[in-house]
Amino acid sequence: MKKFFVFAVWCIACAMQTPATAQSDYPSTTVRIVVPFTPGAANDTLARVLAPHLSEHLHQPVIVENRPGAGGDLGAAYVARQRADGYVLLLTSNAIVTSVASKRKPALDLNKDLRPVALLGTQEMVLVAPPSLPANNVQQLVDLAKSKPDALTYGTPGLGTPQQLALELLKHERSIDILGVPFTGTAPALTEAIAGRVSMVFGSITSAGGFINSKQLKPIGVTGEQRLNELPDVPTFGEAGISGLNRGFWYGITVPAQTPDGVVKILFNALSDSMKADDVVAQLKKLAIKSAVEPPQQFQRLINDDLKKWKAVADFANIHLD
Repeated sequence: MKKFFVFAVWCIACAMQTPATAQSDYPSTTVRIVVPFTPGAANDTLARVLAPHLSEHLHQPVIVENRPGAGGDLGAAYVARQRADGYVLLLTSNAIVTSVASKRKPALDLNKDLRPVALLGTQEMVLVAPPSLPANNVQQLVDLAKSKPDALTYGTPGLGTPQQLALELLKHERSIDILGVPFTGTAPALTEAIAGRVSMVFGSITSAGGFINSKQLKPIGVTGEQRLNELPDVPTFGEAGISGLNRGFWYGITVPAQTPDGVVKILFNALSDSMKADDVVAQLKKLAIKSAVEPPQQFQRLINDDLKKWKAVADFANIHLD
């Protein structure tokens, strides 16, 4: 009996020490960054340029794994189901927030299933239109929409995406009617805009910048607090009095919800240092992503604020996906 008691106490002591030991040994094997979109997307490119620097800081291999589908939901849900040990990361974007906000029964609870590690950066959206559209700025677009109800259309890379909800917010704030046309991505939506078959599309500098430079599309307005360096003559939506479009896309790292504090701290420090590497800075500039590294608490606040805002937009636009 005495031996059994001693053995039981030893087992309890070992169990109590396991989390601390796991944290002190972290990382001891390969770390995976899951990207919930196809190769070539902005968050995929960011993950791949970060990976070797994270590997250097963590002293372990870091690999990138694409798990696209359902607007990013499949990859995010996959990460949420993994062991909370810091070996599977999600390079997410606000697409996961707008997806959750648009669904009747979301696959994720963003406050219970994933834990923020670090906001990495922001990337503004630019609203573009065919040169033939008789509007060159936001106010002219609003006036045109009011003079021709139901005549204008906007292309979107899918239902429940940041681009769709941004257009719906614009419609709501200015009480205008513009018909949404969903596509399977930004590229086909832009192609249709170039052909004049849709009136406008929200893109980024990386997706739409070449078409702007070649005069195939013209910029109408940009998201963000300040004008883009790449488009200094294009006013922000804020300048046009649209209050809700002060931010475009954002990118960050999350992990399964119960990941220990010590592991999150190690990852945040490694990510913060990696974002300063010369080739990462150069790639961010190429993608027009502004480095905006923020720790978990601030990142969580951003997610909660965005979720509240886009849920309200989805509700008044009657976007309730299954």
